Amino acid sequence: MATKYWVSTGSSDYSLAANWSTTSGGAGGAGEPASSDIAVFDSNSTNDCDFPARTEVVAGLELRSGYTGTVDNPNPNAFIVTSNEITVASGATLSLSNSSAVLQPRAGISGAGTISGNGRLSFDIYTDSTLDIGPSTFDIEIVINTRSQVVTINLKDGTIFNSDLSVTSSNGTYTLVSDGDLQIGANFSINSSTTSWSKGTGTITLAPPAATTKTIDFNGETIEDLVIDGAGTAELTGAFTTDSLTCTAGTLDVNLQNITVVGDMTVAAGCSVIE
Repeated sequence: MATKYWVSTGSSDYSLAANWSTTSGGAGGAGEPASSDIAVFDSNSTNDCDFPARTEVVAGLELRSGYTGTVDNPNPNAFIVTSNEITVASGATLSLSNSSAVLQPRAGISGAGTISGNGRLSFDIYTDSTLDIGPSTFDIEIVINTRSQVVTINLKDGTIFNSDLSVTSSNGTYTLVSDGDLQIGANFSINSSTTSWSKGTGTITLAPPAATTKTIDFNGETIEDLVIDGAGTAELTGAFTTDSLTCTAGTLDVNLQNITVVGDMTVAAGCSVIE
């Protein structure tokens, strides 16, 4: 496994050999990363990168601290990461404009950067795994698929989901671990009887945007403190138990679901609750 560094002198194409070096800030000409390599973007070249119109496979993808550009896949082809994480540091953007990124089998995603686009970020898990997600801002749909494995997903403190997140599992044992404060501004669903939620000590904030209705299904699980603080409507489509419920702004549509609040329930003047 080798590490290849992006050294382009301007916005350019991922596939050009001249844009890659074996050292950070070094001479170009090393060739694009192979399927067993790690592709690194750092402060020594902050220029944007576009993927070519074909499927690209690497072992890992790192947008490190100091990289402030955008790595974009504008084509309807998958970008596949086979073993290491995708890292998107604060200030960096990974854009899947019209495509998907597939992480397999143990690859997670870390960093406080932004993952955006109208494509899809898919986790295709087929071995027993522990994955970390976040604390990124996800402006892209996320789908987590498992088969017959034991899988733990750590949702890191500060993670923001602004696009849909769905969890599906076939015959596996799946645990979502909340590792701090989470913000959900999109549809969120746990669609499996074999999936459980391991609550942490943080807060889950539902923040649907104005003039939207987002559906929330915790699949009967016990979750930490829940806050409703958006301009739109959070519609519940499944039962759950929460430590406390605070409605600060927006609308909470309980939708006739069975909700158990162990502690305090507070509804501010700026929030509406529909039973």
